Amino acid sequence: MSISRLCASAATLAAVVAVSSGCGDGSAGGGTNAADVDKFIGSWIYTSGQLTLGCGLGMANPPAVMLAGQGLDLTRGTKSDLIRIQLGCATNVDVKGNVASVQAGQTCTLSVPFNNMVIMGALTQTSWKMTSTGTMATTNGTGTVTAMYMGIPITCSLTEGGVMVKAGGDGGAGTDAGGGG
Repeated sequence: MSISRLCASAATLAAVVAVSSGCGDGSAGGGTNAADVDKFIGSWIYTSGQLTLGCGLGMANPPAVMLAGQGLDLTRGTKSDLIRIQLGCATNVDVKGNVASVQAGQTCTLSVPFNNMVIMGALTQTSWKMTSTGTMATTNGTGTVTAMYMGIPITCSLTEGGVMVKAGGDGGAGTDAGGGG
Protein backbone atom coordinates (compact mmCIF):
# COMPACT_ATOMS: atom_id res chain seq x y z
CA MET A 1 0.00 0.00 0.00
CA SER A 2 1.33 3.41 -0.94
CA ILE A 3 1.73 6.18 1.62
CA SER A 4 -0.41 8.50 -0.55
CA ARG A 5 -3.28 5.96 -0.47
CA LEU A 6 -2.80 5.63 3.30
CA CYS A 7 -3.04 9.42 3.64
CA ALA A 8 -6.14 9.49 1.43
CA SER A 9 -7.68 6.82 3.66
CA ALA A 10 -6.86 8.85 6.76
CA ALA A 11 -8.46 11.91 5.15
CA THR A 12 -11.62 9.94 4.34
CA LEU A 13 -11.81 8.62 7.89
CA ALA A 14 -11.29 12.10 9.27
CA ALA A 15 -14.04 13.51 7.07
CA VAL A 16 -16.46 11.06 8.60
CA VAL A 17 -15.34 11.61 12.20
CA ALA A 18 -14.36 15.24 11.84
CA VAL A 19 -17.08 16.71 13.86
CA SER A 20 -18.57 13.54 15.15
CA SER A 21 -16.36 13.22 18.20
CA GLY A 22 -17.18 10.88 21.00
CA CYS A 23 -19.59 8.59 22.64
CA GLY A 24 -19.04 10.43 25.89
CA ASP A 25 -18.50 9.50 29.49
CA GLY A 26 -21.79 10.71 30.98
CA SER A 27 -20.16 13.16 33.40
CA ALA A 28 -22.20 15.94 35.00
CA GLY A 29 -23.42 18.86 32.92
CA GLY A 30 -23.21 22.62 33.23
CA GLY A 31 -26.61 23.56 34.73
CA THR A 32 -26.81 26.59 32.43
CA ASN A 33 -29.60 29.12 31.86
CA ALA A 34 -32.29 27.44 29.71
CA ALA A 35 -32.43 30.41 27.29
CA ASP A 36 -28.71 30.00 26.59
CA VAL A 37 -29.14 26.28 25.92
CA ASP A 38 -32.25 26.79 23.76
CA LYS A 39 -30.39 28.85 21.14
CA PHE A 40 -28.23 25.80 20.35
CA ILE A 41 -30.94 23.12 20.19
CA GLY A 42 -31.77 21.91 16.68
CA SER A 43 -30.14 20.84 13.43
CA TRP A 44 -27.15 22.76 12.06
CA ILE A 45 -25.47 22.67 8.61
CA TYR A 46 -21.94 23.81 7.78
CA THR A 47 -21.90 26.53 5.09
CA SER A 48 -18.11 26.60 5.08
CA GLY A 49 -15.17 25.16 6.96
CA GLN A 50 -12.54 22.52 6.79
CA LEU A 51 -10.85 19.74 8.64
CA THR A 52 -7.10 19.27 8.49
CA LEU A 53 -4.97 16.33 9.54
CA GLY A 54 -1.39 16.07 10.72
CA CYS A 55 -0.46 12.42 10.37
CA GLY A 56 3.31 12.53 10.87
CA LEU A 57 3.91 10.10 8.01
CA GLY A 58 7.14 11.80 6.98
CA MET A 59 5.51 13.40 3.96
CA ALA A 60 2.84 15.93 3.06
CA ASN A 61 -0.39 15.61 5.01
CA PRO A 62 -3.65 14.66 3.29
CA PRO A 63 -5.55 17.56 1.72
CA ALA A 64 -8.04 19.43 3.88
CA VAL A 65 -11.58 18.06 3.96
CA MET A 66 -14.27 20.65 3.17
CA LEU A 67 -17.15 20.63 5.68
CA ALA A 68 -19.77 22.57 3.68
CA GLY A 69 -23.00 20.55 3.64
CA GLN A 70 -22.10 18.42 6.69
CA GLY A 71 -24.59 18.62 9.56
CA LEU A 72 -24.98 17.97 13.26
CA ASP A 73 -27.84 17.91 15.75
CA LEU A 74 -27.90 19.33 19.26
CA THR A 75 -30.50 18.00 21.70
CA ARG A 76 -31.12 18.72 25.38
CA GLY A 77 -29.14 16.48 27.74
CA THR A 78 -29.71 15.30 31.29
CA LYS A 79 -26.08 14.85 32.38
CA SER A 80 -24.87 17.73 30.24
CA ASP A 81 -26.62 20.79 28.85
CA LEU A 82 -26.61 19.38 25.31
CA ILE A 83 -25.86 16.24 23.37
CA ARG A 84 -24.06 16.77 20.08
CA ILE A 85 -24.91 14.06 17.54
CA GLN A 86 -23.29 13.55 14.17
CA LEU A 87 -22.80 10.40 12.11
CA GLY A 88 -24.16 8.26 14.93
CA CYS A 89 -21.74 9.54 17.57
CA ALA A 90 -22.79 11.60 20.56
CA THR A 91 -20.83 13.98 22.77
CA ASN A 92 -21.81 15.65 26.02
CA VAL A 93 -21.64 19.44 25.62
CA ASP A 94 -22.04 22.23 28.20
CA VAL A 95 -23.16 25.80 27.52
CA LYS A 96 -21.93 29.05 29.04
CA GLY A 97 -23.60 32.12 27.53
CA ASN A 98 -23.34 31.89 23.74
CA VAL A 99 -20.59 29.22 23.75
CA ALA A 100 -21.13 25.45 23.79
CA SER A 101 -18.05 23.37 24.70
CA VAL A 102 -17.57 19.61 24.52
CA GLN A 103 -16.62 17.83 27.73
CA ALA A 104 -13.01 16.96 26.87
CA GLY A 105 -11.59 13.48 26.36
CA GLN A 106 -14.65 11.75 24.94
CA THR A 107 -13.95 8.99 22.43
CA CYS A 108 -16.08 7.36 19.77
CA THR A 109 -15.27 4.24 17.76
CA LEU A 110 -16.60 4.23 14.21
CA SER A 111 -16.85 1.80 11.31
CA VAL A 112 -16.13 3.83 8.19
CA PRO A 113 -16.78 2.33 4.73
CA PHE A 114 -13.97 3.07 2.27
CA ASN A 115 -13.07 1.43 -1.07
CA ASN A 116 -15.25 -1.65 -0.43
CA MET A 117 -13.69 -2.09 3.03
CA VAL A 118 -14.49 -0.94 6.53
CA ILE A 119 -11.97 1.15 8.43
CA MET A 120 -12.36 1.13 12.22
CA GLY A 121 -11.38 4.47 13.72
CA ALA A 122 -11.55 6.31 17.01
CA LEU A 123 -11.64 10.06 17.56
CA THR A 124 -10.62 11.39 20.94
CA GLN A 125 -12.02 14.92 21.19
CA THR A 126 -9.56 17.30 22.85
CA SER A 127 -11.71 20.40 22.41
CA TRP A 128 -14.71 21.63 20.46
CA LYS A 129 -16.50 24.96 20.80
CA MET A 130 -19.51 26.39 19.05
CA THR A 131 -20.32 30.09 19.37
CA SER A 132 -23.94 30.77 18.44
CA THR A 133 -26.14 33.78 17.70
CA GLY A 134 -29.14 31.44 17.68
CA THR A 135 -29.33 31.09 13.88
CA MET A 136 -25.66 31.19 12.90
CA ALA A 137 -22.60 29.71 14.59
CA THR A 138 -18.87 29.21 14.29
CA THR A 139 -17.10 26.06 15.39
CA ASN A 140 -13.54 25.00 16.08
CA GLY A 141 -12.17 21.79 17.51
CA THR A 142 -9.17 19.54 17.92
CA GLY A 143 -8.65 15.87 18.52
CA THR A 144 -6.73 12.73 17.61
CA VAL A 145 -7.92 10.14 15.12
CA THR A 146 -6.57 6.59 15.39
CA ALA A 147 -7.41 3.96 12.79
CA MET A 148 -6.19 0.66 11.42
CA TYR A 149 -6.01 0.54 7.65
CA MET A 150 -4.84 -2.67 5.96
CA GLY A 151 -3.25 -3.67 9.28
CA ILE A 152 -1.31 -0.41 9.58
CA PRO A 153 -2.07 1.89 12.56
CA ILE A 154 -2.59 5.53 11.62
CA THR A 155 -2.67 8.31 14.22
CA CYS A 156 -3.40 11.85 13.08
CA SER A 157 -3.98 15.12 14.87
CA LEU A 158 -7.22 16.71 13.76
CA THR A 159 -8.20 20.39 13.58
CA GLU A 160 -11.57 21.62 12.33
CA GLY A 161 -13.38 24.92 12.07
CA GLY A 162 -16.28 26.37 10.19
CA VAL A 163 -19.44 28.43 9.94
CA MET A 164 -22.89 26.88 10.41
CA VAL A 165 -26.52 27.90 10.04
CA LYS A 166 -29.47 26.50 11.94
CA ALA A 167 -31.53 24.23 9.72
CA GLY A 168 -34.56 23.99 12.02
CA GLY A 169 -36.13 21.40 14.30
CA ASP A 170 -36.95 21.67 17.97
CA GLY A 171 -34.08 19.52 19.26
CA GLY A 172 -36.36 17.78 21.79
CA ALA A 173 -35.06 15.74 24.68
CA GLY A 174 -32.27 13.31 23.99
CA THR A 175 -30.39 10.64 25.83
CA ASP A 176 -26.98 11.60 27.05
CA ALA A 177 -23.79 10.40 25.50
CA GLY A 178 -22.30 7.66 27.55
CA GLY A 179 -20.29 4.55 27.66
CA GLY A 180 -17.18 5.67 25.74
CA GLY A 181 -16.63 3.49 22.77
